Amino acid sequence: MSVIRSLVVLLVLVIVIPLGASFLRAGQTARQEVTEQKRLQNLARYTVTLGDVQHTASALGTVKADSVVDLAFETSGQAAEVLVKTGDYVRAGDVMARLDSETQKINYDQAKLALEKANNALADLLGPVDENDIKVAKANLVSAQGAYSSAANTTSDADVSQAQLRYDQAQQAFAAAQHKRQVSSGLETDQYTLLDAQVGAASFNAEIARLQLDQVKTGNTGSLTQAGAQIALRQKQLDQLMAGPQKATITNAQIGLQQAESQLRDAEIALNRTTLVAPIDGVITSVDVEIGQPVLVGKSVIQISNVNALELIAQVDEEDINLIKADMPTYVQLDALPDDQLPAAVKQIEIMGTEV
Repeated sequence: MSVIRSLVVLLVLVIVIPLGASFLRAGQTARQEVTEQKRLQNLARYTVTLGDVQHTASALGTVKADSVVDLAFETSGQAAEVLVKTGDYVRAGDVMARLDSETQKINYDQAKLALEKANNALADLLGPVDENDIKVAKANLVSAQGAYSSAANTTSDADVSQAQLRYDQAQQAFAAAQHKRQVSSGLETDQYTLLDAQVGAASFNAEIARLQLDQVKTGNTGSLTQAGAQIALRQKQLDQLMAGPQKATITNAQIGLQQAESQLRDAEIALNRTTLVAPIDGVITSVDVEIGQPVLVGKSVIQISNVNALELIAQVDEEDINLIKADMPTYVQLDALPDDQLPAAVKQIEIMGTEV
């Protein structure tokens, strides 16, 4: 502006000078013109244009990570693996630590097997009847019928008659021994002892014969009853197989499948909780767990800082704050990199100021 102002003043003087020429001598006028021309040749010339005035506001602050995540296990246990250390860079999804998960793995495998069985059971119910199953059911029925026939033919009327005859003979022998003992007199003591023993033996034989007769009579009836029940059971199984599964049976199988799926989900969740996974990309800034150490639920064991986006909080003087707007471009200069200007942008301006 001072240059422009000088030019304007100088041009006015050049215009005014000729008006007083009649009062000067011609020689003086010529020398003045030469002097003026030399002065004009020594002047620097600039082109005046419009531009922006840049106002710089400086502030000091502390740089920190835009987000810091403290990670903890969702279940208790004993640390089995620690795969990171302070300063390591991890990506989202990387495994950082594991707890002992032997019990959870067993439960998961069992739940997976139970789900497979439940799926197969429902598929068998909804699928067509297997011809082999029909053949087996028919064979079971024929076998039950054969067992009934065998039981019916096991004890004949002749067997009952023979058992009855043996019992009658034993009874007669017992009666004869008793009569002989009663009519005997004038015998020696040893002879009476022998007669008493004969009576006892005859009584024992008669009781054995009675039990054998009862077994022949009742044993046949029990075998036939049992064999008849087997025929009824096998026939019912064949009829159910031919008719297909009942609605209640299918419903129960579907419920069993849903329960197996739910148990597998729970087992999978429990197993996953023994593994600590990085939720974001970042740098490990703290590790507070060692192998073999017991770990409590919810206790922070690893800290991750997101260094992809850094944040600077600075105090700005009130005289400059009105010149700063959100999203305004700026730059940050670090003590460690004094020659570099890192591009940045204003993220947020606090509503309330701080008096210092």
